[in-house]
Amino acid sequence: MKTRLENKLRKKELLRKVNVKGFNKYLWNLAGKAMHKYEMIESGDRIAVGISGGKDSMVLLNLLTRIKNIVDFEFEIYPIMIENKKEVKNDIDVIKNYIEDLGYEFQIEYTNIEKVVFDDRNEKNPCALCSKLRRGVLYRIMKEKDYNKLALGHHLDDCIETYFMNLFYQGNTNKMRAKYKSVNYGVEVIRPMVFVEEKTIIKYAKKAQIPIIKSSCRLDSVKKNSKRKEMKELIKEMANKNKNLKSNLKNVLFFHKE
Repeated sequence: MKTRLENKLRKKELLRKVNVKGFNKYLWNLAGKAMHKYEMIESGDRIAVGISGGKDSMVLLNLLTRIKNIVDFEFEIYPIMIENKKEVKNDIDVIKNYIEDLGYEFQIEYTNIEKVVFDDRNEKNPCALCSKLRRGVLYRIMKEKDYNKLALGHHLDDCIETYFMNLFYQGNTNKMRAKYKSVNYGVEVIRPMVFVEEKTIIKYAKKAQIPIIKSSCRLDSVKKNSKRKEMKELIKEMANKNKNLKSNLKNVLFFHKE
């Protein structure tokens, strides 16, 4: 058992690691506002964190680590990565070491999802099915281990892009919610970084020297022409002409009463 002094010193050590200067206004404060508005984290929570090894999920883990070490109540964090059985990535060890240095056990679940999506079903919309299957695996693990919340690394740009993709290509105004409950699995999904812009996440990841690994998805070579890429470029072009664009859209997505 660690003494109170040892726990206190460990908290200070972790805060020094994640608490990079210059991000109070655009990262910590904005994430704090989202978590407060939607009551995302409570005492006793057992929170699974979906880890891809990309910048968003790794910054989310640092964010939650910071919160865990400054609040006056206890909650637990469980990083989980869903990987393909065939993939052998030496760089996963870098992610594993980083996560274990933060004090967490890193859970990796190997699946055959890529084979099902691309080879067995030759899916026309592989991203949607892949996401659904991966989420199902996460929910199953959470149920087995009694985790009650799933934290995902989606940011403001993701929310804006998804909103316009639904509007333009699906004919609806469905939004990426900051918090919702999966009725079938009985767990809550939270997105603490929905008020944070992607450019802030990129800056923080570089300054904090967070290890990042590249996606091994088969579609990465063709994603340059994807609808999301097209939407990202359109929004960037509009934002260059209107500096308030993203803040206005944030109000529409999260503060506008229907």
